[in-house]
Amino acid sequence: MRVEIGVHGITGNPLDDPRDLMTVGEVVVAHVVRAGRWLLSLVDVDDDEPVREVPSLLPGGPAWLAVEDSAPAARPGPDAPWSPPQVDVEPVVALEPAGTPPRAIAEAADVPTPVRPSPLDLDPGRRGAVDVTRPPSTSPDDEPVATSSARKDLHLERAARAHAQRQVDALRQEMAQLVSRLQRLEHERDRAVGEVERKRTETRDLRKKLQRSRSVARGEASSEERFIDAESAFRHDVYLAWVEAIPAAEKAQRPLPDDWTLGPDFLPSLASVDGVARSKVAEVVVHVLTGLADSLPGRDMHRLRMGPGGDDPWVERHPGEYCWRVALQQHTPSARRLHFWRRGTQVQLSRVALHDEMRP
Repeated sequence: MRVEIGVHGITGNPLDDPRDLMTVGEVVVAHVVRAGRWLLSLVDVDDDEPVREVPSLLPGGPAWLAVEDSAPAARPGPDAPWSPPQVDVEPVVALEPAGTPPRAIAEAADVPTPVRPSPLDLDPGRRGAVDVTRPPSTSPDDEPVATSSARKDLHLERAARAHAQRQVDALRQEMAQLVSRLQRLEHERDRAVGEVERKRTETRDLRKKLQRSRSVARGEASSEERFIDAESAFRHDVYLAWVEAIPAAEKAQRPLPDDWTLGPDFLPSLASVDGVARSKVAEVVVHVLTGLADSLPGRDMHRLRMGPGGDDPWVERHPGEYCWRVALQQHTPSARRLHFWRRGTQVQLSRVALHDEMRP
């Protein structure tokens, strides 16, 4: 006989998982709520409650099921009422979705809501019905209320702990998958960044080769080709820019100083940062050295700060020597900037940088 029991016929806690409460092959004690169209309940069944005698499969034979801690089944006498043999008993637990109320389960099975029957509802003498219900307690002290409440609390705590552990395991597995995916994406990003940088270097080299080829075709030579070292070539470019930028009548008032120097990072940054002409850099250097950059609005010259805030301190290398920032370009993506150190009238060119680079 196959009897299905919903999850609310096993426990009153919707968070419980029946797999945490019993194992396959385990013998459990149930209340018979209704015979004939069988309806069983495992709710509020205590472990130490006595059970009814288990019937035998054959007349005069032993009980078909051995129940621990229960009295041995008595063999029926010749005058005992007839009971139908119980064969192929297979207890099955049908799991219902958590949160389904008992009445909804009962209505889905076309049976009334399970309630504990009175002894008059199940007649042992009725043909075809087997009375294996729980006998009424003989004493109210058999099961104290405090002990029953503590057992229920322990049961709920274990079920909640098992449910929480399953959630933690699922979250840990999901987190491990996300970490693995993040590492894979970071690896792909680093590879893409390296490839872009390599392409930029190749493009810059090709552009320089093209410029040299054009100069050779026009019979011209760049300042880099006219001088042995790069610093002398750039100083020559600055001198030519001063000749072009300062009118003849103002050259005496705005001479080109001789004490300006180049920092160790300036020439490498000038060669690596593309998008701005070398002649433009030399022109802005002339504006800085002659003092024009202080008053030209297009140069946007200001001291570099240590942070993005307006109250952050200025970048200072030595007492009174600050790092300044002047615009090489305006209103263009990643507009180029010139960084230089200045103390009094002495200037040292630091580097050519992009707009978002704040390193001195």
